[in-house]
Amino acid sequence: EIEAVLEKNSIIEKALVVANDSHTSLISFIQISENHYSVSNPTAAVQFGATVFFINAPLGEAISIELQKLLPQYLVPSFYVFTHKLPTLPSGKVSRKELPP
Repeated sequence: EIEAVLEKNSIIEKALVVANDSHTSLISFIQISENHYSVSNPTAAVQFGATVFFINAPLGEAISIELQKLLPQYLVPSFYVFTHKLPTLPSGKVSRKELPP
């Protein structure tokens, strides 16, 4: 599972990987570990609902390079979106409805 490999990284608290609407690429939503908030200097940021999501191109590229060593290319996400807290349901699962489109 892609999320399990991502979550082995010390800066990643929680991850969710979804296919884009056309199912041509994967998008990884990553919750940064509290100990690593300093890496969250965003290239761009957007608020969606109550959650602020941000892009950090160098960090996404570094994670992608590591994943390419561990996973087949078709399982490596094309896009990385970061946040300090992924939106969750009362059950603790990530609320996909509260993720940006």
